[in-house]
Amino acid sequence: MESRGPVSVDGIPDLSECDPDFSDALRDELTKLLQVISSGNIREYINDDELIRDDGCGRSCHLEVEKLPEGLSISGTSLYNEDDHILDFDYSLDGDSAPIEFADGSVTVPVEFIDEDNHEYEISMGELGALKSLAQKADCLPSDWPARLAALLIP
Repeated sequence: MESRGPVSVDGIPDLSECDPDFSDALRDELTKLLQVISSGNIREYINDDELIRDDGCGRSCHLEVEKLPEGLSISGTSLYNEDDHILDFDYSLDGDSAPIEFADGSVTVPVEFIDEDNHEYEISMGELGALKSLAQKADCLPSDWPARLAALLIP
């Protein structure tokens, strides 16, 4: 699976205008962000809704069938009756937005990737990256360092 398009980071607290009336909420947001950065799992802040997913270079469609009527068999992406080729199966990445299509002896089924794994994003974090690295290496930092730092930055 390959993808292209914009990926943004959402929900980062805006520290440019610290309104005293909202400083507690902003401090809590910053504490949460620092905890997430410390854990290395920033997925909840990533917005990839506009990312366009493509199949990439090679299709890896694999059919598994628990039980077929006698005489029918599956080989690769093809259905056979004894030795006679009946039809091929293929897929498109249109999800629920496209119907199942039959053309030229091939059934195309739209699929949607609901549970995606192994997301990898590289985001330039500047000094926050150094802070995360320090937090992972330094045993001397207290476990509540995100809250303490947020309290220092937002009095």
